[in-house]
Amino acid sequence: MRSIITLLIICFALATVHAQSIDSLFVLLEKQKTLDVEDANELIRLLDEEEYADSLYRFTSESEQKEMRLRIYSNVAYYYYMKSAFQASVQLTEKAISLAQELRDTLVWSDNLAQQSISYQRLGNLEMAIRTTLDGLYLDSLLQDTLRLSSTYNNLAGLYLTAQRPEDGKQYIDHAIELEHSQAHPEKLSIRYGMAAELYVKLGLLPEALDFACKAYALDMKSGDTLKIARRLSQMGDVYAAMQNLDEAEKVYRKSSELLELLDERTSLAINYKQMGGLHIRKGNLLLAIRYLEKSATIAEEIGNKYLLRLVYEKLYRLYRPDRPALALEYMEKFSQLKDSLYTEKTNRLLSDYQVKYETAKKDATIHRQELQLKEHRYMLMIAACMILFMLLTALVIFFYFTKYRRLVCRERKLNRQKEKMISILSHDIKNPLVTLLAAMRMFDKSVDVSQPALREQSRSMLTAMHRQLQLVDNLLCWAKLQSGQWLCDCIRMDIRPVVDEVEKQLKLSFSEKGCVLVNKLPTQAVIVCADRQMVTIVLRNLLQNAIKYSYRDGHIYLSAKEELTGWCITIRDEGIGITPDIRHQLLMQQSGTTVKGTAGEEGAGIGLSICRELVRLCGGTLTLDRHSEKEGASFNFTLQKGDNNG
Repeated sequence: MRSIITLLIICFALATVHAQSIDSLFVLLEKQKTLDVEDANELIRLLDEEEYADSLYRFTSESEQKEMRLRIYSNVAYYYYMKSAFQASVQLTEKAISLAQELRDTLVWSDNLAQQSISYQRLGNLEMAIRTTLDGLYLDSLLQDTLRLSSTYNNLAGLYLTAQRPEDGKQYIDHAIELEHSQAHPEKLSIRYGMAAELYVKLGLLPEALDFACKAYALDMKSGDTLKIARRLSQMGDVYAAMQNLDEAEKVYRKSSELLELLDERTSLAINYKQMGGLHIRKGNLLLAIRYLEKSATIAEEIGNKYLLRLVYEKLYRLYRPDRPALALEYMEKFSQLKDSLYTEKTNRLLSDYQVKYETAKKDATIHRQELQLKEHRYMLMIAACMILFMLLTALVIFFYFTKYRRLVCRERKLNRQKEKMISILSHDIKNPLVTLLAAMRMFDKSVDVSQPALREQSRSMLTAMHRQLQLVDNLLCWAKLQSGQWLCDCIRMDIRPVVDEVEKQLKLSFSEKGCVLVNKLPTQAVIVCADRQMVTIVLRNLLQNAIKYSYRDGHIYLSAKEELTGWCITIRDEGIGITPDIRHQLLMQQSGTTVKGTAGEEGAGIGLSICRELVRLCGGTLTLDRHSEKEGASFNFTLQKGDNNG
């Protein structure tokens, strides 16, 4: 039988045709409801070869479909971004973000938000770019990754600068600089200082802008990167020019130009000469201004920078117009021709891009059609050759799976019986002796003479330990019942106040041992709810026990109820050690097993809150944790439906 199955697999493998390009493979995978592992791996391999993937993944038959699509969408989004298909990149990052939210992969979620932001920026939609970056900032703050936070702050500052909103960008670049001060990354700190200098110039805070530019220059000098030093000097020249300190501006421009000449960095040098020409126009040195502008024009012509040429030609035209109208006219004609050529070039480039996209789409459609025809022919041949064999195998497979199904059903029934037996043992053979022993221990505790404090203290300790052990057994029994689905919610109309009194009596010893006081702020009138009495008792007991556990000696625990539109909100608040951000995050993610020692060293199993959450859910309510600082204790709320609404 194995040889027959192997033969079929080989036949199917021979009939499969894989696309050989990133686009065609992605379209193929996008159309499939269930991703083919081989095709997915081939696509990731192609993306990695072209350096569009952040790492080389290897999917297996055990890989989840959502995880596979998440990785594919993330990398193909970057691929489309590099192809300048920014709208397609935005759409794919949107899909990746949705999957990352489902899988709770905060890191990939944040990465895709960053990718989406720069795609929006290239599309000219700065508002969406800013909004997306702010969402990424929230996730980076949850990750507590200082490097990511600093980069995100810097990106936000740059976006606000581009959007002509420097006052909004200032707070973010200040945060970025503050974070980088605690890190050992002088190159990044230099970049942050440079961004701050540009923002502060826009805000008119010129002394501060100069201070940031000088700090960036000092860091660049330490790095020894001559190109960075030259460009930073040019930035300092811009700041000095804005401050009307034209002599100092000319000095740093010249120093920058000397370094750029040594490096033969012609583009930056042409920009520097243009800036120096404008500087001398302001100083009234028109001959020097013309000399620098002509130098800038010469270099710009050599490197083919038409945008810079257009700006320089316009300035030369204005300088020559009063005294040398013929030369001014020549530059005016050059300016007009260049302006027309830039427009024509842009138009032709757009038409060319559309033509290329059209031809590529047409070619891909032809290839796709041919591949479909080839697949159809191969499938027809395969079906004709394997028809009889397939019918025989179908009968064998049906028999095999029917037998296997019967075995699985029998095994499941056996496991259910074992589970029910285990619950029965927990409820009778373990819990009942503990209850009997606890009753005997209470009688012994009452009989201990007051004149024997050591024996009485030992008795109280043993009684407390037995209480905790019985509570642990009760919690485990509840957990087992919930997991097996045997516990059904029997909602009745009841007053919650007697239940609170009953639980308070059960925990009287625990309150006494810690010296804690329960402040009952329940309303004087009846608090009528519709819920399962036993479930509510367990929830109240667990939450109050936790409050005692994490309270300091002689602390207060507050229990209150607030009437809402459709139910009652019960709140239990303590003034204890509180909940750290890490533990709060684990509780919000509903992770069982989360436990912290109490103020007196008490330990727990870490399943009490999970049980409470599930029991409240069965009663039709929700269990939530209020936001407090770590030193303000903890406050848990759970809601129950009003008894009036349920008859």
